[in-house]
Amino acid sequence: MGKEARRRQAAREAWLASLTASERTIVDVAESLYYGFVVPRNFQGGCYLLSLFLKAFLETEHRIATDAVLGFVNDGTDEVYTSHAWAEHVGRKTDLALAHPDSTSRGAAGPVRILDRVVKDGWSYQYTTTPPHDPFDPGRFGYGAEVIVAHKQREHERIRRVIEGGPSATRMYFDGAPDGCRYEQLAMIARTPRHR
Repeated sequence: MGKEARRRQAAREAWLASLTASERTIVDVAESLYYGFVVPRNFQGGCYLLSLFLKAFLETEHRIATDAVLGFVNDGTDEVYTSHAWAEHVGRKTDLALAHPDSTSRGAAGPVRILDRVVKDGWSYQYTTTPPHDPFDPGRFGYGAEVIVAHKQREHERIRRVIEGGPSATRMYFDGAPDGCRYEQLAMIARTPRHR
């Protein structure tokens, strides 16, 4: 192990030592999900699924209060705010999806965050739940974007309804998820420790 790798490992160990037992559980679950599901499948555009799963799994299996937050991200290169979701525990973000944007995304891959700590570098994004203008205005995206923007708006509203609908709406969401992305399939992965 080189000097830089040792430095990173020591910083990680110091960070882990500073966390509560609940926070360490969040790190374990997030890393298991990221390295056991997102990376091997190159799972792209999964922010809604991953944030809803983290909320449901952490609350159901570990009794750790977590929010699935539906908002927007901006990459700082223009005024476009893209629909995005992440998990929060005591106001600290866990975002496993921004590093693997979907094919309709305009921006570069962002970082992987666990409890606000960047655990994998990427392009820096601004998170917000209240963008300064209508994020679904197709004129901000350029010619021909109307279909994609309309799809993202419908998707955003659907997830808003799932979050507002609570556990029963979340269960229905996962019941309708594609094979490999259903709650129990993800839970099996999340229960398996996979530290990087």
